[in-house]
Amino acid sequence: MNYLSKPDSGEVLIHKENLGDLSEKQLLKKRQAIGMIFQHFNLLNQISVVENVILPLKIAKNNKTNAKEKAIDMLNRVGLTDKIYSYPSELSGGQKQRVAIARALINDPDILLCDEATSALDPISTQSILELLKKLQNELNLTIVLITHEMSVIEKVCNKVAILDDGKVVEQGFISDIFVNPKSSAAKKLLFLQETHGSLKQSRQALRLIFDGQTADKPLISQLVLKTKQEINILWANTKEIDGKVYGQMMIEISKDKDLLNQITDVLKISRINYSLEGGDIV
Repeated sequence: MNYLSKPDSGEVLIHKENLGDLSEKQLLKKRQAIGMIFQHFNLLNQISVVENVILPLKIAKNNKTNAKEKAIDMLNRVGLTDKIYSYPSELSGGQKQRVAIARALINDPDILLCDEATSALDPISTQSILELLKKLQNELNLTIVLITHEMSVIEKVCNKVAILDDGKVVEQGFISDIFVNPKSSAAKKLLFLQETHGSLKQSRQALRLIFDGQTADKPLISQLVLKTKQEINILWANTKEIDGKVYGQMMIEISKDKDLLNQITDVLKISRINYSLEGGDIV
């Protein structure tokens, strides 16, 4: 996407400008507006944290005094005020990634590419880095392109997603839409890892409940139990909170008794919950 490797076919357009049409000099200039962080940090161990952050400005031949001031300000932004003159070997993995983020942002890019930026981190560090990226995105008006194989990372940071399968984009759109109604098999595999269709007994059927961000604020299962006087067996559920709203799906096992099914669907309609019989279309 930043033409470090040229694609065999197709185009890379940034702000409607085709990177393939640029000269090497123009491309180098364009890359200054595209920050990048990597899985393994790529810091220089023989120089201090602040010197690592200054490095892109030195390459761009910026004023050395202003460069240091800017680097220190950026390190303050990423929460490393007390590590400015430390060396990478003295930092934790999460701290190293914060240095890498500060370095990537030092040229004031409007796009930040994150290549598996959290896969080398422990869960706590991953959470803190994702929160930092979200904060910086809002503060600096950044577009962040985040490559990951973990849907939990996508749902915490992104508002749009493109899912690749065998090198091809098979589905893209707002995360909330794809969580509610995934169409590709790749998206379904990522979202519904807990789903087990084979666990249903032949004498039973399942009902899929679909939460669209507006319908998850009521004790739905309790309402169904009270209405039907029957136990409700939850086969699996995959609900995620995105921007303060709950999206996702839940599969409940129900008998083939028509009256019971009508009682359940009455509650779902009143609660404005979309649903479908397993293997069927939304009713």
